[in-house]
Amino acid sequence: MTKQEILQNRSEAITFEKYIDNLQIIPTSATVTITDSEGNDLPDPVIDAVCSIDSYGKISYTLSATNTADLGENFTAEFKYIYNTVEYLQRILFNIVINRLNIIITDQDLIDDYSQLREYYSPINGEVSSIGDINEIIDGRNFNGQKDYWKGGHIKILSGTIKDFDVKVTAFDETSGTFTLKKSMPANITQGDKFIAYKSFENEISRAFDEIKDYLSTQGFRPALIMNDLQLKEIHITLSIAKILHAIGKRERDAYEDYINKYYSQRASLKLLYDEDETGNPADAVESRPQTTFLR
Repeated sequence: MTKQEILQNRSEAITFEKYIDNLQIIPTSATVTITDSEGNDLPDPVIDAVCSIDSYGKISYTLSATNTADLGENFTAEFKYIYNTVEYLQRILFNIVINRLNIIITDQDLIDDYSQLREYYSPINGEVSSIGDINEIIDGRNFNGQKDYWKGGHIKILSGTIKDFDVKVTAFDETSGTFTLKKSMPANITQGDKFIAYKSFENEISRAFDEIKDYLSTQGFRPALIMNDLQLKEIHITLSIAKILHAIGKRERDAYEDYINKYYSQRASLKLLYDEDETGNPADAVESRPQTTFLR
């Protein structure tokens, strides 16, 4: 996964999540120390600063605008967190950037481009048939099929005390009809509660986005200096579909070959509005191809 990016002169949060056995843990407390790429303190030092932890376990610390004033790469956030009375340490890197590329495509964009994907996206209604752990939904009557078929999809609760709760699926047991959820439910469900399960291409979209950014980086481009998200839309759609078709396997082999070749063709002809002088002004940007290398 690519590094987190914080916008220059903004008060934004650097975040961290920890998973064990596909379940997001909820630490009891956390602190963070942040340094620049050379190990120096920030202008307003952040040393063992107390972090916030949401109800699902996401650890966050909000940087001040003072500490995001200077552009730079490879700032280090060293998180210390307590889980089950044990202290753990996690270091992550982040950049302070003038612009941040965003994912601007959706599942529907992929279906519009390759309509056969609709077959893999159709939602199914379910009903809780038995009660499992706080991060499980079980419907052994309505769901079967391939192991982990619903992994990466979503479940939305339609009735009961946690109606409208929407959560990502991290695993699916086809024998018992058990969905393992990315986050624990905020309250217990009851037998008979209704829900809807639907596939999502979120994982493939994210992986394709990261791969495109990594490719651009190898070509000498810093993704944060690409000024127009729309210039990556079509190539992002194409690579996302290729990743989905590759995972499906033999049934979609020919279509996969078509899309991966289309991706390479689009990549070869890609033109980008690039903020070479880091002014943030589109009028000063140059339109360039990835084959050209720019150095900071």
